[in-house]
Amino acid sequence: MFDITFKRLVTVEVLHDYYQSGQSPDLEFIPTAESRRLLAGLKLRFISTGHGFFIGMQSAEALTGGAFRPYLAPTEPFKLSFYVGLKNPHWYTISQLTDTKPSGSAFYLTNRFDKQLAGTPPLLLLTGHTGGDDRVSGNDLVRVVGGKFKYRLSQPAAVVSITASFSPVPDVLWPTPESPQGDGLEIECDLSAYPNGRYHLEEDNGFSVELYKDDAAQAFQAFGMVELFSDSPVPAYQFLEDTGGGNIIAHPAVYSIRFLARPSRWRYFVVAQSQGVDVGDFSITNASPTDFNSVTVPDSVAQKYGAGNVALWESNFLIPFRERPDTTVNYQYNPPGPGNATGRLGFPPLASAGPRRDNSGSLITDGSGAPVFFMEDYVIL
Repeated sequence: MFDITFKRLVTVEVLHDYYQSGQSPDLEFIPTAESRRLLAGLKLRFISTGHGFFIGMQSAEALTGGAFRPYLAPTEPFKLSFYVGLKNPHWYTISQLTDTKPSGSAFYLTNRFDKQLAGTPPLLLLTGHTGGDDRVSGNDLVRVVGGKFKYRLSQPAAVVSITASFSPVPDVLWPTPESPQGDGLEIECDLSAYPNGRYHLEEDNGFSVELYKDDAAQAFQAFGMVELFSDSPVPAYQFLEDTGGGNIIAHPAVYSIRFLARPSRWRYFVVAQSQGVDVGDFSITNASPTDFNSVTVPDSVAQKYGAGNVALWESNFLIPFRERPDTTVNYQYNPPGPGNATGRLGFPPLASAGPRRDNSGSLITDGSGAPVFFMEDYVIL
């Protein structure tokens, strides 16, 4: 008689210094349909956690104290692919993956599956629009899209062409529509009639971005993909060791995805949540008034809180996330009549410096009736 048990084979965890635990609940991983079939065939179990996932290996273990052995071990190189989704829309950032195997592991964890540009490190992708203020840098690799997707031009009236990177003689598949939407920078691209695969989008000013079309990625609202793969056979003995009481999986590999120290701007959204509050009476009063500017609020935020109920202040300086000094930002709220207020704002993980959001992205208020502030590390240059 046998019990069917699962031994942990590989663990993937997402780390972010914003949270006291150091573990981030902001990303979710979804196996592709092909990977689900492979997992089932190899008797491997995908288990999602609050801050990543792990792969369990099914085993047959004799009730009478017999040795543990894999139920079925992979004997050829194979790969598992996962869509990456963003559960918390307040984070617009990227994470870095190594391109090396941890000591003793048979697997790589990377996003290099056919979608890595020459000379660039393997990265997760920037979510949100690509182009304009959200333009990715040369290190940001490929953007995963569905059949239809929105794209922000780097400048007004830019002409866009899309070609298939897998075609020996690329033809222009899709030109810029005549009427960009909204502020004149956003256009909608349609590759629905074309197969999944890699594409090249280029503006006539020379700016370009690589795309990887995957219809299922759009259905899952994924912004990127990662891969767990072996480049050589994976015999069972690589996972086992003799502990004297039977064999077990030896030290399952743990892969960490950590948010990068990329230069970014501080952005403070100021929201009026009670009648009579005017966000125009708010200002940031640092030692240098040029440190912050009041800038246009994105349409999506203005629609959420109502026109005139939200303002946005953005820093003129860039600071890497992991290297921010212990500094504070001073603000002033001066409505007509009584009720003037001054205070300090901070940015995680400097929680002592001022208000912060909770893990769900909800706004945190002090109950005073003054504007509520929330912060977002938004522009990545």
